[in-house]
Amino acid sequence: FDTGRTWDAARRTRALFIAASTADAPPGAIARAAVAAAEEAAERGDGPAALRLLDGLRPADLGPDGVRRAALVRADVLVTLGRVEEAEKTIAAASDRGAEDRRTAEASRRARLHAVSAWIAAGDAAAAVDGVREVLDDFPREHLRAEAPVLLADAWLHMDEPRRAVVCLERALVLEPDGPATPRALLLLAGARERAGDASGAAAARTRLTTEFPYSEEAAEVARPPTPAR
Repeated sequence: FDTGRTWDAARRTRALFIAASTADAPPGAIARAAVAAAEEAAERGDGPAALRLLDGLRPADLGPDGVRRAALVRADVLVTLGRVEEAEKTIAAASDRGAEDRRTAEASRRARLHAVSAWIAAGDAAAAVDGVREVLDDFPREHLRAEAPVLLADAWLHMDEPRRAVVCLERALVLEPDGPATPRALLLLAGARERAGDASGAAAARTRLTTEFPYSEEAAEVARPPTPAR
């Protein structure tokens, strides 16, 4: 547990909340600032701080959109903490928007995730982050699947944000410990932990990848010797 990192994150993530609450702002503004600060804390891996910021917020102050966003942030934190059943109940209260035609909604979801992959491949990580966030906002049940968090982690790595990537990937592995997205998640997690200074964690992710998924493309990539520098 990196107390120095947590302190830095706390100063950043609660700044908006503190500024609003000390400026005699209306309750709605304070509540929305608390949700924004909680979302930032969750992305940086400080789930307990995020939950503290969310606890006690009143739906009347948040409004419908604020209630929904607070529920999605809470669900992400609960998954990270291994409390998946609680997350599922939270997501159930944040139903998909305008999903009258489920086939159309599914096609839209797939197309938008494909666009995110294309943005990552093209090097436009900022657009990819925005794209994943929009999908997660419009399709709450994506918070209970591994695909979107893995894509978001990939984008964070392209933006040199390995700690944010680690949070996404650890959440993805809770959601899908043994599935199609798992090898990719483990490969990215190894790289993210390495870049975050966690060499032993990176080695553990690689070991799990090569042991549990020895015939995957990702395991082959790990086993491949590095290309000599020219």
